[in-house]
Amino acid sequence: MTRVLSGCSLTQSLVILVSSSDIKEVLNLVNVTIGHSCHRGTWKFPDGLFVCVHKFTDKPLSLQDGYTVVVCNGGKALSTEDKEGIETWKNAS
Repeated sequence: MTRVLSGCSLTQSLVILVSSSDIKEVLNLVNVTIGHSCHRGTWKFPDGLFVCVHKFTDKPLSLQDGYTVVVCNGGKALSTEDKEGIETWKNAS
């Protein structure tokens, strides 16, 4: 089954990476887009897929089925630490 999120088809779970300063705003935007409640920044669907929001520096998830990683930084320059965190997430997915 394919999940559609605001014009995007999800065939795999989605992790949205953001800076610490932007996390509340992104959580609110995702909540409005999906339209139902979440638990600790994770929206789960009956088909087993999920969408979650994490900071660049959070420890990556370890899942058998993997997930897609996207970066939401509003076009701002990334610090070296943020870039390293993003690479760690991408390598874990």
